[in-house]
This record gives sequence, C-alpha cells and structure tokens, in this order.
Amino acid sequence: IAQGLKKGIKQGLKQGIKKGIEQGIEQGIEQGLNKGLKQKETEIVKNLLKENVSIDIIIKSTGLSKDEIEKLK
Repeated sequence: IAQGLKKGIKQGLKQGIKKGIEQGIEQGIEQGLNKGLKQKETEIVKNLLKENVSIDIIIKSTGLSKDEIEKLK
C-alpha cells in the first residue's frame, strides 16, 4: 500500500508540474500578444496625432480615452 501511495503521489506531482508549465506558457503567450497589441495601438495613435487627426476621431476609432491619448502626445 505504501509503495502504491508513493507511486500515486509521484505521478500526481508530475502531472501537476506538467499542467502548471502548460498554463504558464499559455499565460506568457497571452501576455506577450496583449503587450504587442498595446504597443501597436500606441504607435498608431502617435502616427495619427502626427498627421493632426482629430482627438475625437482617434477616440472613436480606438476606444481610448482622451487622457490616454493626451499622454501619448
């Protein structure tokens, strides 16, 4: 019984570690994608501001607040 318990615990730990690694990778990918999207959004807003596009149009197009856009000037 003790040997079976040890084996079960060992197997459970392996599965838990594997699952944790998989979840960590998924979260890392998601965070990376979100960061990349945010950087691209920032770049687009800065370019629109350089082209003197109205802040109201940028707000409607991006969903960002006026304050968020003002910070990018």
